[in-house]
Amino acid sequence: ILHWGFVESDAEYARLLAAGDIVVSTARHEFFGISVIEAVRAGCIPVLPKRLSYPELFPAPYLYGEGELRNRLQVLLAEHVQNDRTLTEPMTARFSWAALKEQYLAWFDSPCR
Repeated sequence: ILHWGFVESDAEYARLLAAGDIVVSTARHEFFGISVIEAVRAGCIPVLPKRLSYPELFPAPYLYGEGELRNRLQVLLAEHVQNDRTLTEPMTARFSWAALKEQYLAWFDSPCR
């Protein structure tokens, strides 16, 4: 664990994400998981529950079922996984500004917003 609790600035938050290797969620209630998306976008390997929105957002190898979290983490730590944006960025590309910019601009320009 690199940090626990509130982070004072956006820059420090981004630095902490980029310094991490693994992001873990044990959420029981989550609408989307933006903090996980941010961590994965920064290169952290996701370890996520096979529930909530995660199966819709991430490939099966990054999901764990009931009672599997400990083993999944032991395997990753034994493999010495490291932050790897070349692996994780494609998982989050559809949420990037480059992918969504035109949709947002169209929405902002629409008279119905």
